[in-house]
Amino acid sequence: MELAPAHMQPAPAQPVTAWLVTAKQVSEVLGISTRTVWNLAASGELATCKVTPTATRFWLSDVQAYAQRRTRRAYGSGK
Repeated sequence: MELAPAHMQPAPAQPVTAWLVTAKQVSEVLGISTRTVWNLAASGELATCKVTPTATRFWLSDVQAYAQRRTRRAYGSGK
């Protein structure tokens, strides 16, 4: 079986692990403690993804959305 030229082959999909982050990574991105990350998860402010019975991850898009919700706009910026 002959493969198509490289420029015609589909690009490899981005691994799911790039979309899922640990509590430690969330804490580093947001500049908060891991305890605060778990408190946010417990309160429902930050969604979790249970990937195994002992491994919980956070969707990067949810972390970004949380940060956007918590962003304050400067007074008089028109937004």
